[in-house]
Amino acid sequence: NRSEVEAAVPSSFFSGVFTESNAGGLYLPSSSSTTITRSRISGNGVHSTNTAGDASAEAAGIDAEGSLLLTDSSVQTNTAVATVPAASGFLAETDGGGIQIRGSAVLRESRITNNSLTSTSESGLALASGGGLANIGGNLTLERTVVAANSASATGVGGFNLGGGILNVLFGGGPPPEL
Repeated sequence: NRSEVEAAVPSSFFSGVFTESNAGGLYLPSSSSTTITRSRISGNGVHSTNTAGDASAEAAGIDAEGSLLLTDSSVQTNTAVATVPAASGFLAETDGGGIQIRGSAVLRESRITNNSLTSTSESGLALASGGGLANIGGNLTLERTVVAANSASATGVGGFNLGGGILNVLFGGGPPPEL
């Protein structure tokens, strides 16, 4: 499965107007409650390119905005890629190579492996966060779960790379996320 956006749209991530490719494998909206048992979410991709503005690629395997229980399963070899060519000079951003969590997730006796993020901005900023898991203000519990061999790469004039394996962050106040 693949979610792909190719655009030439003036945009800015920081103004809230940008191109985004999201949920290569599964999209679980905020009102959902999902249980996945003895399954494999594998080989999915999200790819975003913008020649006139910012590009974002998120949640290559699973985008969990609702409630997720993942048991005895694997999320592996999913890929997120965001590219901004030199002429645009803007931001390329990727997160959640395996799973992006904004809701509530329990990962039990599972494997999050070999997922990858690649952000490239030839003349601007590149950001890559959470090659395996990106917990963005959600509730995440890991029980006997392996997160290994994931990667995140950010190549640009400036930017950052946070969590080749796990990004665990909270925006906007409230209690800190717990692992």
